[in-house]
Parts: sequence; C-alpha cells; structure tokens
Amino acid sequence: MKDLNPFKNGTSFISFRNRMEHGRFIISLISIILILLINLNLHSGADETSPANPVKAHLPIVQLDGKLVDLNKEYARKHAFRIPVDAEPVLGFKTKDGTLYTLIHTRTSSALFTDNRLKKKELILTGHILPDSQIFQVTYLRSRINGEIHLLYYYCDICAIVALTPEICQCCQEPVRLVEKPEESKAQE
Repeated sequence: MKDLNPFKNGTSFISFRNRMEHGRFIISLISIILILLINLNLHSGADETSPANPVKAHLPIVQLDGKLVDLNKEYARKHAFRIPVDAEPVLGFKTKDGTLYTLIHTRTSSALFTDNRLKKKELILTGHILPDSQIFQVTYLRSRINGEIHLLYYYCDICAIVALTPEICQCCQEPVRLVEKPEESKAQE
C-alpha cells in the first residue's frame, strides 16, 4: 500500500502548509480572473448607448414630445378606477397626442426619476420603443421653453464637468446645477 503521509522525507508541517496556502492562492487568482473575463464578456457591447447593443441594433430612433406623468393617475383617470392613496407613483411620459409610455430607468434617464423640476417641464425625449410594448428607453433628453428647444444637462461650475444626473460632482463632491441652454447656441460656439 502506498504511503500517503505528506510529511515523509523530512518535510515539515510548516512547508506543507505553505504549499497548501500557495495552491489556494493560485486557485483564488484563477477564479477571480475567470469571473472578470465572464463579466467582461457579458457586459461588452451591453452599454445602453452602445451601438453594439443587440437589443437596440434593429430598433428605430424615436422622438417623443410631452411631459412626465404618474401612470397610476393617468390610467385611473382614463379607465375610471381607483388607486390606493399610498400607491407609489409610476413614472411615465405622456406625448402631446395623449399616448402614454413607461420609462425604463437607465443612466441616461436617471434625471427624469430623481429631479422633480423636470416633472414640470415640456420635454423632448429621444430613444427607442421596445418591441410589442409602450416601454421607452431614453437615449437623449432636451426641454422646450416657449417653443424653443434647449439642451438639458447638469454642470459643475467649479470643475467645468457636464453630468447626466443631478448628483454631486464626481470630482469636487459639490452639487451640480441644472442647465437649459438653447440648442442653437451650441452650434454657434
């Protein structure tokens, strides 16, 4: 019968333990590399604004003109049913012709979900309507003031950084401000 003693030939327990820890380290390192490669493969081309996104590759770009609404209230009014007083609002978009869309919460549309000032504005949303649905994925947003189209973004006056959301500046950690700039002025600069 074969001797399975790991300490034969003068090998100490400490050197055996070091070999075991080294083996565990190598296995852990290989596991981390595999996880990173899998995540890289899953997320490559999956960015919401990436042209390599297979879901959006065949979807036409659509522009919607209207206002943000609470879909619960809109559907309750339209179909005469009651919603609970404590019901969470469901953010949607109502076009000028009355069509209702559910908005997907993405990085590009995040400001619509977090900045209450946008709920009072007339907006122009550019993006994609998902197949067989009234679900809209925003890729670009602008506002309309007195019939004039404005770029809509957030800006840090300290760092001169443009942002998509009303969060704090990623550089100086100070608040950013909402900017609505006439679209023509961008072309003149």
